[in-house]
Amino acid sequence: MRQAHQKPDWGLLLALAFSLITAFPFLAYPTLPHTNASENYVYRAADTAAALIEGRLYPRWSPHALNGYGAPIPHYYAPGAPYLAALIQVLFTDDAVSAVRLVFVISLALASVATYRLVARRIHEAAGLLAAFLYLGIPYVGLTIPHALGDPAQALALGLLPLLLWSADRLFRANCPLDLGLNALAITALMLTQPDMLITGLALALTFSLGAHEPGWQTRLRRLTVSAGLGIGMASFYWLPALLEVDAVHWLPPAIPVDYRLTLAELFQAAEPIDPARLKLVPQFTVGPLVLVFVLGSAALSITNRRAKLPFLALAAGTALIAVGLLAMPRRTDLVGPISLCLAVAGSSAIDWRECLPLRWRRLALPALLIVVWISSRPVWIVPFNDQGFGGVSPADQIQYQQLGYSAAVLPPHLPTPSSLIAGVAANRQLVEGYLSGSINRVALDRPEIGVQIGILESQSHSALFQVRADSPVAFTLLTAYFPGWRAALGGRDVPLFADPQTGLIRIELPIIRGGELRIVLDATPVRTGAWIISAAALAGALVLTWGRLRQRSPQFEDSDRLTLPERRLLAALCICMAGATWAVNMAGEAALLRPRPGFGLEQTRLLQTRTDAGLGVLAYRLNADTLHPGDHLELSLLWQAQRAISQNYQALVYLLNTSDGTRWAEVNYHHPGGYPTRRWLPYRYIQQDYDLALPADMPPGNYQVTIEVAGCTPVCSPRNRLTFFDASGQMLGPVLYLPTILAVQR
Repeated sequence: MRQAHQKPDWGLLLALAFSLITAFPFLAYPTLPHTNASENYVYRAADTAAALIEGRLYPRWSPHALNGYGAPIPHYYAPGAPYLAALIQVLFTDDAVSAVRLVFVISLALASVATYRLVARRIHEAAGLLAAFLYLGIPYVGLTIPHALGDPAQALALGLLPLLLWSADRLFRANCPLDLGLNALAITALMLTQPDMLITGLALALTFSLGAHEPGWQTRLRRLTVSAGLGIGMASFYWLPALLEVDAVHWLPPAIPVDYRLTLAELFQAAEPIDPARLKLVPQFTVGPLVLVFVLGSAALSITNRRAKLPFLALAAGTALIAVGLLAMPRRTDLVGPISLCLAVAGSSAIDWRECLPLRWRRLALPALLIVVWISSRPVWIVPFNDQGFGGVSPADQIQYQQLGYSAAVLPPHLPTPSSLIAGVAANRQLVEGYLSGSINRVALDRPEIGVQIGILESQSHSALFQVRADSPVAFTLLTAYFPGWRAALGGRDVPLFADPQTGLIRIELPIIRGGELRIVLDATPVRTGAWIISAAALAGALVLTWGRLRQRSPQFEDSDRLTLPERRLLAALCICMAGATWAVNMAGEAALLRPRPGFGLEQTRLLQTRTDAGLGVLAYRLNADTLHPGDHLELSLLWQAQRAISQNYQALVYLLNTSDGTRWAEVNYHHPGGYPTRRWLPYRYIQQDYDLALPADMPPGNYQVTIEVAGCTPVCSPRNRLTFFDASGQMLGPVLYLPTILAVQR
């Protein structure tokens, strides 16, 4: 009877509808930008899809990385987001760009729906709907991760985190037969997507359960321990080989390192809209000021409202995470994700203030609050259209990507690259030219030998097949990096394969053979086989426990305060209006009233309009102060612009110059302006570089100028390759640009 009387959860559909509104740019625009990590995930999804089509269930090798030598990037980096994109590509889209776009859409939908269910079952549906709107409307969740950083792995983790908390809450309170398996699967998914967030998620799950009197904390801890053990065990095929085989590689430093930090001032400031004239978005690690208003409203109810225990616990957890992030781990900007979820949950019960309104106005309280959240989050769903096509994702495109100034195309440039090559190995001209011509030859004989023929029959991501003939024993180099698991077989018998001590490439020794097939394949190792056995055992254990619970327990049904029929109709109409307005604003282009005009980001800057003989220059700059003291921090923003296509990668040197004695202070060594190689710049789009220059405590008082030099780096930067600056009228300024603002350093 209870099952028959279960009503559809219309609030769930409304939360899903709002997530699609937030994801409108990914649904409407057919491409992705080249200025964030989404480009790298497109390449990695294409590689993973190619491996799946070849029959490789779990890829561990990026065959085109590091100038075509290959690298075990999928072996060490979490596979969740690129694997999901590859499955979507293989099964549905046949296009890596569309697949990654759909991963962002799925992530936002999962974040909205899971947050709604978490709050709805603990408070009521109205609070759940408000929490979902708040979570997606937070700039970090809806803007920074999907659009500025373009990180589908982090976006998917922000959806899996509330799913983990919801499933854990069900396991603690309802303990239905399927809840243990559901929570274990959520833990597995988060482990395979963003392992760093799993510890935070488990801690939040225990924290959110403190409001329950039954069962006791020992029971809650025992249930979570069992599900976590099963979940982490099912993910062993990824993390266990990555942990035990970490000594098989060394880590190349990031091609373009970043130093993002959490600050209290930025954490709660309003999000800046996206300037259509900006080439590369600056990440904004902020939750915005609006969520604080709702949190304060909820806090006032926490003392007397018995259903407000969850918001109170969420506020306590969010405050603790803020303190940890600011005081202990300021570089862990990913903590803003869990902080955003905690504050969204904490602010959800502010809707209960509607009980103070007259009865006839209570129905309008929730729609009014949702409209406020939607309007305040307009930087999230008003995104400039990217009119630059993505281009190809072929192996040749990946090689060209690396030649433009980055490292491996399948890895964001701010991450270190695992490599089994000996440091300093140069690119092989034969291999690179083979990629660009479409005829890849990975065989490199030590010297031309008569009677030796090696022809390629098949080349795949994790294997290759050669037709060989040798009248005498021969050894040759395969232009592929060695890694544990590579195996060579000639006619079904293993042949010697080892790492070249000079390069780290694969060396193979062949006996005399009149004709045969040589197969080289990246196979399993004992560690990887054992990890798969552990994963299978954990999965079997989860199935057995779930089956036993299904036989012993009867189904349970949840009762919660549902939205009334008039509320559902009003909210459905509101979502339709929001969707229509979102479509109209985004499709209207620059003529839309809510869309920011191009170039507004240059306001409150000091224009320079300098250029160089290479076609790039400093357009404007911004300083936080003109008078400083030793130990202070100078916040400097340089806005660069290219007047034409740049044919070489140039790097900038920035320092403070003492005008009296010419000494340099607070120097920032050569770096890519804006964290983006100049060969990839688009003309007449500005790019911003922010600096936080720490003034040494022993810095002598006096007058200083911000000084800039730009040099060509091929690959080493040299003052002999410095560019010449010109002012707006064309007058030559020389190889050094001095900002006109004089900085006074005082004791």
